Amino acid sequence: MEHSEIRDLADETEGAVAGPVLLPGTWWYWPMPPTSDYEFGYLVLRDIPKIEAIVDGIKVPLRGGFRGFMNIPPGMHEVVIIGYSSTKPHPGVRINIPEGGCAVLLYNADKNRIEVDREWGATYISKALRGILDSHLYCWPTPSSQ
Repeated sequence: MEHSEIRDLADETEGAVAGPVLLPGTWWYWPMPPTSDYEFGYLVLRDIPKIEAIVDGIKVPLRGGFRGFMNIPPGMHEVVIIGYSSTKPHPGVRINIPEGGCAVLLYNADKNRIEVDREWGATYISKALRGILDSHLYCWPTPSSQ
């Protein structure tokens, strides 16, 4: 089984070469067995100070009720959140979404970073994978959907 990875982009310094940082704990769901040959994933985001997101280089305007994304192709993706404050750097992560998996991340205002949601992660994973959050999740943008 491959490991999911999350890397806080705020930790990167110019010119630094660093590998992904694996965070401990179970924070994503791997379906066993897969229900089809190819499964899309989910990314649930909580407490995000939102104006827009830049997802794999594509700008996505955000509005009230936003909870994250569905139909994410498996693999490594980059999400940067543009919030209300212009004085803080924009928080962002690189995250590996496994096939049919779900990650739940939370904005930590004190640290101005996106982190694993350890308190409510399992609850939101369950809701996302059962389709309960579908009306609150954006479809993952593709270059052709710009």
